[in-house]
Amino acid sequence: MADRILIVDDDPIQRRLLEEALKRLGHETVTASGGEEALKLLTGPNAGVNGPIALVILDLVMPDLDGMGVLGRL
Repeated sequence: MADRILIVDDDPIQRRLLEEALKRLGHETVTASGGEEALKLLTGPNAGVNGPIALVILDLVMPDLDGMGVLGRL
């Protein structure tokens, strides 16, 4: 079973590039366009429903909740 990787970036082009690269390497990807969405995926009621997330690639500079804010709330 492939590892699930969460990609968190407000830039859709960067999200897509990372997603495609990771898929080519055999990983399953989940994407979020911001910090709040990432927190819902990681800690919400449906977190882990499709399996655990093994790694998070987190953009540090985002408009709503930045990467350091996500880490602080986790």
